[in-house]
Amino acid sequence: CAVIGVPDDVRDEAIVAIVVPDAQASGPALTEAEVIRWCRERLAAFRVPQVVRFRDELPRTVVGKIQKHILRRSVDLSSGSS
Repeated sequence: CAVIGVPDDVRDEAIVAIVVPDAQASGPALTEAEVIRWCRERLAAFRVPQVVRFRDELPRTVVGKIQKHILRRSVDLSSGSS
């Protein structure tokens, strides 16, 4: 999972959570509403992501750090897809 800020016309910056679901998890698939509900129960309101995107994997450097600049470029809030 990674959390990034992306430019937004309304809020100046929107919080986007990028989630990689566990492929080995049994049960129903994770939804955007479930992630946001989980965050609302545990985080302050200003920290709850407005958008959740699901990906198969996160881009990483050679040493394993998440490359957030690549994620920022790939997130398009207008279309609802990443």
